[in-house]
Amino acid sequence: MDFIQNVFSEVSNITSFMTLSITILGAFSLLLSNFARYVQANKFGIPIKAMYQASMGDSIGIWITLVGTFGFGVFVPFLLLYANVNWWVIYAAMTASCFLALVISKCYIISGKDKERKFDGVVFVTETDITWRCLAVLSPIYAIAYMRVRNMYNHVYIEGYETAFAEGFFANLWLYAAFFGLGVYALMIILPLIHNVKEKLFGGLEKMVTEIDGQLYLVAMRNSQYHWILIPCVISKVEYMKTKSGGSIGTNYMRFEKGKFLLCDMSHPPMEIKRLIGYTLIEKGVPKKEEVK
Repeated sequence: MDFIQNVFSEVSNITSFMTLSITILGAFSLLLSNFARYVQANKFGIPIKAMYQASMGDSIGIWITLVGTFGFGVFVPFLLLYANVNWWVIYAAMTASCFLALVISKCYIISGKDKERKFDGVVFVTETDITWRCLAVLSPIYAIAYMRVRNMYNHVYIEGYETAFAEGFFANLWLYAAFFGLGVYALMIILPLIHNVKEKLFGGLEKMVTEIDGQLYLVAMRNSQYHWILIPCVISKVEYMKTKSGGSIGTNYMRFEKGKFLLCDMSHPPMEIKRLIGYTLIEKGVPKKEEVK
């Protein structure tokens, strides 16, 4: 009975803290989304009064990333340091926390064996995502490393021992390995966070474009619920070298003129929207006037 009461008490404390943390992260993600709109508007030369204020729906992506990184990746492990329950409850909670933090924060795909399907006489190849399977294997390993560090913390700061390095060579080696594992875990959740925030503020590699009356437009950002701001742009490629197969290596650019844009009702787009990857946005600038002699 005491065990059940302790478990529910710890769960109640963690739940209360997580609720407060999620609220704070929600407010921060909304602030970050509005700041990202300001950065993007300044880059394209769009007046602030033409911008639509970001809502929680617009900031849901960064909010989920923050909850995964800080909520499950930082706050839960910190609270579990002081949890007064059996070790297997701590281990199970930490395994679930590691898995959720890694899955929610990920911005990469671990590909498995491609699948082939035949349809109307044509063989189609689809990429298999096995990222969650790999993370499901790594999470218990990271949880074991956490348990070792937690035991060291209790040994020094709770039980009052002067040092955690008095258990022998192999025990110390295991402790160093645990710190290394947690360091790798920290990188796996922090680097995606940096990547996602950078994409939110400065734009990512993926671009959406559409064509209207022969002019290519970049679908830049929302103006209202259905209206989007479109930027006229020109696609070009700077070639660095030729390959033996007859191709070329270079950089793809999407050039735009700052301050030019239009609003379009994207609930009924005039043309299909295409998704482009690997194009760098640069300002076109204005032609340099010839010097008068």
